[in-house]
Amino acid sequence: EFANPIPKDLKVTALAIVIDNVVVDVMNAQQGLSEILLNNPKFIELDPKEERPQPGYIYENGKFIPFHDIVKEANVTFRG
Repeated sequence: EFANPIPKDLKVTALAIVIDNVVVDVMNAQQGLSEILLNNPKFIELDPKEERPQPGYIYENGKFIPFHDIVKEANVTFRG
């Protein structure tokens, strides 16, 4: 039972955080975050002095690259 009940219209998933086959923590996450976390993401520590990457950036060779820079280099044109 939760101390603060979860609103009925909010989809929440309970997740066990497991490292080396040992549960180290348990958390609740909204559906969108749960889907991300259950997709085996990489976690990259960010330098607080550097610009933060945004969703859609590509992580390659230890660097974050804006998607539009990759498209520009490839001379790709999108038509809508």
